[in-house]
Amino acid sequence: MPSVAAPTDHHYRYIFERGLNTILDDIRDDLREFGVVYDEWYSERTLAECGAVNRTINRLRDAGYVYEQDGALWFRSSAFGDEKDRVVERENGQTTYFASDIAYHLDKFERGFDRVIDVWGADHHGYVPRVKAALRAMGENPDKLDVLLVQFAILYRNGERVQMSTRSGEFVTLRELRQEVGNDAARFFYVMRKSEQHLDFDLDLAKSQSRDNPVYYIQYVHARVSSVLRQLGDKGLSRDEARGRASLTWLTEPHEEALLVALSRYPDVVESAALAHEPHQLAHYLREPGYTASHQKWSEAVGRLGPGGYVSIRHDYKSAATGQRRQRARRYGLLVMILVLIGLFGGLLAYIRGDRTPSPPGAAASAPTTPAQPPAAPPPPKTVAVSPAEPEPVKPKYDFYTELPKRKIAIQRETVKPGNASRPAPTRIQPAANPLQKPAAPRRNAASTSPTMATASGAKPDSKTANSKTANSKTANSKTANSKT
Repeated sequence: MPSVAAPTDHHYRYIFERGLNTILDDIRDDLREFGVVYDEWYSERTLAECGAVNRTINRLRDAGYVYEQDGALWFRSSAFGDEKDRVVERENGQTTYFASDIAYHLDKFERGFDRVIDVWGADHHGYVPRVKAALRAMGENPDKLDVLLVQFAILYRNGERVQMSTRSGEFVTLRELRQEVGNDAARFFYVMRKSEQHLDFDLDLAKSQSRDNPVYYIQYVHARVSSVLRQLGDKGLSRDEARGRASLTWLTEPHEEALLVALSRYPDVVESAALAHEPHQLAHYLREPGYTASHQKWSEAVGRLGPGGYVSIRHDYKSAATGQRRQRARRYGLLVMILVLIGLFGGLLAYIRGDRTPSPPGAAASAPTTPAQPPAAPPPPKTVAVSPAEPEPVKPKYDFYTELPKRKIAIQRETVKPGNASRPAPTRIQPAANPLQKPAAPRRNAASTSPTMATASGAKPDSKTANSKTANSKTANSKTANSKT
């Protein structure tokens, strides 16, 4: 059986380098397709191989901030506000990650960089004061180092959180995220939040084609503007910036002014985002309602370019805006007209119904209408004097001969002698009122239609009034007899 040679250090280095380069190439490809390219990849191993870590420890020892305890070397970070001192070299001689971090930043400053920006995970926030303390101990300015902490992203699918764990091997890689939602959506969702804020990444929203998806809406506006610029070339037109600036006075619509204000803020937003290292300011700027809405209206209007260039753009835009206002005015005018017609029709119905309401049977047609008395105590009795000359009878509202057959009038069959003309008309005896029965409305006889006013209840009529009533009663008897005949 052939003997197998023991692995040498050369074999180990070959396998190690092959595996390391394979993984790094895969990471570089993912980042390149994601739009992130690093100019230089710095290996921590090179710091130890070139002796940069040991030089850093010796520099701290010379400054008096490294001491030995329990076989290990400690950096006196508590002298700079840290809660305790930190180990830079273990008792077995192996340097710590903290020592490599100090050496890396010292190498940055030694290469001439006047400002260093680090992007760390939020779980490394405790290292920030330690590294700055080490730079200060070596005589470097710690304010030249800016550390940006990035919170973890939480993925949601179908409204539920996607469970991930590095220990259990359950996670979503950047490549899988790009394949599911696309590069543009993934990049924009990452920069929508400040780096210190948590990111809730909704996969369904990032893939949706609606106005709720900020990426889709901004892409839509960009596509419309690009279409306008493409139509300029297709129709033989060119962009004339000087003529456009001279025509700015034409832009008087509210959304046009809002767009101009939003565009004028663009240089300030870029500068502010760069100085503060906050790219989310640009994302918020693009999502402003005035910016996106104005862009959409402008792109929809200038999408109808004509041979007149800028003039035809303005003319078409004004025509479209004026047409929309006229259409709204017509809709509102029609609505007001319908409401007015409904009100007139209701008033007409109320008038017709009120005019057809019959008046009470006993009301005289010639007498003027007086307001109804409230149901209070009856007024004191009055005796109205009647003149000897009887006025000419007035025809009632309803004809007597037409209404008489419809009414039941109780006429007392009594012959009035000529010698008894001064005797008053007989009075009918009414039965006693039942206190439990609702009082009935008073009945009126035919004599009430006479223009002569009767005396009030309980008053003693004079002879002239009684004679007048008797004469009227005779007239009613004779008319009834004629009607029966």
